[in-house]
Amino acid sequence: MTFLAPMAGIVALAVATPMLLALYFLKLRRRPVRVSSTMFWSQAAKDLQVNAPLQWIRLRWSLVLQLAGLVALAGALARPAIPASGSVGARIILVLDTSASMGAIDNRAGATAGAPAPSRLERAKDEAAALVRRLPRGAEAMVVSFAASPRIEAAFTSDRALLSEAVRGIAQTDQPDDIARAAALLEAALKRATDESGAGPAATSIVLFSDGGFAQGDKPVVAALGGADVRFVRLGSQPGALTRNVGIAAIAAERDFNDAQTLRLLVRFANAGPTAVDVATGVFLNGEPVGALSAPTPPAGALGPGEAVAALTLRTRAGGVISVRMAPGDALAADDEAFVVVPPATALRVAVAHAAGASADPFLLRALDAAGAASVQTLDIASYDKRAATSALLSWDIIVFDRVAPARLPRIPSLTLGAVPPIAGLTFAPGPTADRFAAWDRTDPLLRDVALDAIALAAAPTLTIDDSIEAEDRTRALARATRGALIAAARGAFATHVVVSFALAQSTWPLDPSFAIFIANILEQLPGGGDRLRGKVWSTHDSVVVTLAPGARSVHVDGPAPRDVAAPKGAARVAIGVLPRAGLYTIAGASDADTIVGASVLDARESSLASEASVRVAGEDRMGEAAAALAPREIWRWWIAIAAALLSIDWFLYAFAMRVRPE
Repeated sequence: MTFLAPMAGIVALAVATPMLLALYFLKLRRRPVRVSSTMFWSQAAKDLQVNAPLQWIRLRWSLVLQLAGLVALAGALARPAIPASGSVGARIILVLDTSASMGAIDNRAGATAGAPAPSRLERAKDEAAALVRRLPRGAEAMVVSFAASPRIEAAFTSDRALLSEAVRGIAQTDQPDDIARAAALLEAALKRATDESGAGPAATSIVLFSDGGFAQGDKPVVAALGGADVRFVRLGSQPGALTRNVGIAAIAAERDFNDAQTLRLLVRFANAGPTAVDVATGVFLNGEPVGALSAPTPPAGALGPGEAVAALTLRTRAGGVISVRMAPGDALAADDEAFVVVPPATALRVAVAHAAGASADPFLLRALDAAGAASVQTLDIASYDKRAATSALLSWDIIVFDRVAPARLPRIPSLTLGAVPPIAGLTFAPGPTADRFAAWDRTDPLLRDVALDAIALAAAPTLTIDDSIEAEDRTRALARATRGALIAAARGAFATHVVVSFALAQSTWPLDPSFAIFIANILEQLPGGGDRLRGKVWSTHDSVVVTLAPGARSVHVDGPAPRDVAAPKGAARVAIGVLPRAGLYTIAGASDADTIVGASVLDARESSLASEASVRVAGEDRMGEAAAALAPREIWRWWIAIAAALLSIDWFLYAFAMRVRPE
């Protein structure tokens, strides 16, 4: 047996014992009373003798019982405990899983009046705080939380109050868990602790509070934990049991290329429960109901949650936030709603810049019109360069340079024919009188369904791409001749730029159907990187990057997880980072297209709410166990019971001595 707070017991015993003994030294103050007989004098003399000061205390059962009761109460204050067979060591790292599945409520029937049922994380925090209170004397602990990324809540310390506060301050997230990143942090913490204290990692216990959902992943958790004692405290339902929960696993929305008013919405549901569910959801655009989705979703099986897909077609020109909302009431609320930010229906606006005194290639204009460009504006290169620095340039979705190159790269996507724009690492090399395409990337979306083997080139200047630029994947060759690149794509700071080394009049390409297909691919893929038609979806593990509004140097994010982010000097975009909670966020200081972000869980594994009996960490299986078995078991209640029993005996003895005897 050991005492977790011995000083408290010693101080209590040192203070209370003299006070108890002093009661037996006190002399009673008596008032004179006339009595009718001298028979009462003998008893009074005995009382005076007992209460006389500075007289040795006579051993009495009352004193013995009271002293024993006092010792028992002081021992209870010292927190006596019996060491458990599997107790943790003197250095402990408490690791709490804060992923989305830890927000599940497994037993809603466990709610009490006025208080909801606790989630898995709340139960984990309660057990971790109880473990902190029961740590052995001199033990040091560290607190770490993790979801998509780990975080040190408290470094190694023996301050129980600080550790308890760190545990209580851990916040729930709606992110998926990444145990590999947490293990890497623990590896670094163990190495640092070893360097500072000299105690090896084997002397450290790692206590993991989790539902073990990460054990479903295919990637093993590999980390050099140096033989540290890893213990797994399992939260959640019984292993193998299926929790009733349906979540939204994926969402997408896209406008029709030929009819931008037609908006198609697709939603995938994941059912983690043991029975099939006919899922019904409401669909809202900017908060107003616009439709509903329903899908019979099969139950979960051996391969994971049951899945179903539902589709909805809307006719609207308005853009904004589409939210798909399920009825509440299942185990996890975070995955019951998902968001997609859709752009408004706008006509595709194209500008064609050509040389002064010339006109744009008629085959090019015809192909742009056939590919679905709603408006095509032509202007000479001098007029373009004048307008390039003004906001008027933003009125186009894409610009085509026909046999001319701009003074600087535009901030919107571009296609250049027969010239080379100012792209770092890309140069122009004159070619022979004739050549053909030797190879092209059929997997690239820009060359989808494009066949170039029949194209003849009257003159074939080529593009030379600097090896270092190509290695960084900023500029890549899409099609090549025998001597160099003929078509290349460069990824700029704001948009993608495609370069064709030869003019259309120098080839038979405009007469081939592949040219019309190529132009259609350009118009579909380049404007906004495809975002002109496609809705934006963010999950709670995606890093959010927004474009700054003119003159803005920082952004303020308002929503479930507010924050302020300063932009690097001279940057046009700023990384906000991962948004840990699902919900809608408004971003002040961002451009009009980035003022609203909707973060959703969108993770079928988190929605499955799996609770594993064991997890595999650092090459070993760790079975789930109760947190109560990891620290000495306190028995101070028994000591209080002993003290109460002793004092009760003393009271009965006193009552027996004071009873009225019949004469």
